[in-house]
Amino acid sequence: MVKDTDDEGEHKKLKEEVKRELMDNINVFGKFKNSQGTFSDSLANDTRGILSLYEATHLRVHGDEILEEALVFTTSRLEFLATHSSSQLRDKINHALKQPLRKGIPRLEARHYFSIYQEDPSCSEVLLNFAKLDFNILQKHHQKELSDITKWWKELDFAKKLSFARDRVVECYFWILAVYFEREYALTRRMLTKVTKTTL
Repeated sequence: MVKDTDDEGEHKKLKEEVKRELMDNINVFGKFKNSQGTFSDSLANDTRGILSLYEATHLRVHGDEILEEALVFTTSRLEFLATHSSSQLRDKINHALKQPLRKGIPRLEARHYFSIYQEDPSCSEVLLNFAKLDFNILQKHHQKELSDITKWWKELDFAKKLSFARDRVVECYFWILAVYFEREYALTRRMLTKVTKTTL
């Protein structure tokens, strides 16, 4: 069998390019380190920067050593900063340490952020009002969906017909809502809630 040297050469070039790209991405976080290989003191005093880096560390994958180090550094630094910060920043830090954004339900995190953002000196009242309006409109939409699904469940009367059936419509809806909260996924939410409800 004869190998095509052009394909082999292209494969090697592509492999090197991907490797170089990955190394560049790793070095993005490496720039926060000093010559001794530890995270720099200038970063340690930037509370918002530390908080952002902490949130970024929760996007790490297994074996991502630099983000593991960053997690240890930012966690210890944030715990210290929480005791030496204003109440608004302290609340934000404590919430992040308790539950990082990446591990939260987006709509619940948005609701929590309203109270923090409105205390921020750089708060835009117009933006905050639009965000609250959007939140409330979508919440009304979700309430209507849940009402319809609850009526459907009661009409089936499975709770009486099948003694083992659980009557937990809201819980099933909330599971699906955690994944598909956007308005355009209304049909998906309804269908998945009904499927989940009938199988549990």
